[in-house]
Formats: sequence, structure tokens, C-alpha cells
Amino acid sequence: MVETFDLIIHNGTYVTPPGRAKINVSLRDSKIVAIGDRDP
Repeated sequence: MVETFDLIIHNGTYVTPPGRAKINVSLRDSKIVAIGDRDP
């Protein structure tokens, strides 16, 4: 089954105390449903 999202933010900058990372954030119904470094 293919997941669908309302919005996908590609290459967002995720900042933590150890450093920064480029990630993708996927939203559905105004909620974050996936965070990761892979394409959804």
C-alpha cells in the first residue's frame, strides 16, 4: 500500500545538541506522521 501525505518538506534542517541533519518531514491532517532521512 502506498502512503499519501498532505505535505512533504524535503531537506528540512533538524537541529539537536550534537549537531544538524537534513531530513524529510511528512504531514497528514495537520499532524507530523513521518520524520526521516529517506524519501517517503
